Amino acid sequence: VYVWHLRYQGRCLGNFPHDDGTCSSSIRYHPSGYMALGAESGVVSLYETSNSILSGLTNAMPVKIKSVMNLTMKINSLAFHPSGQLVAMASDQSRNELRLAHAQTATVYSNWPTDRSPIRRVHSLDFSPKGGYFAVGNNKGKVLLYRLNAFSLA
Repeated sequence: VYVWHLRYQGRCLGNFPHDDGTCSSSIRYHPSGYMALGAESGVVSLYETSNSILSGLTNAMPVKIKSVMNLTMKINSLAFHPSGQLVAMASDQSRNELRLAHAQTATVYSNWPTDRSPIRRVHSLDFSPKGGYFAVGNNKGKVLLYRLNAFSLA
């Protein structure tokens, strides 16, 4: 993974290895200090970036928190909750390839989605600006909207 500073003529600030062994397919950064990096193998690696080159404070590289191996197909969608507490990850290569994880511990929530959730193949996903809702667009042209009760709407 290469880190570029676009304000200074696209200068490369450094790089760090994504040790999954396959090509990276998706990346998402959150200002709270976390980065998620998805791979073609279905692995999502979570990095802590607050004391790294991405924060602009030091020249240190991001530190890997953990790799999440709950999905089996190429990761094409990643999204962080506005608070930085959750990360959503999905693949459109197979049905029901969607998981939510706690960003700080990289613990995947095993109770959702269930086998009965009508997720299908995920093409896009995102959280509402205040984090009270989670939207999932699928291959049937539908957008599923879920209320996250742990987060307020205001």
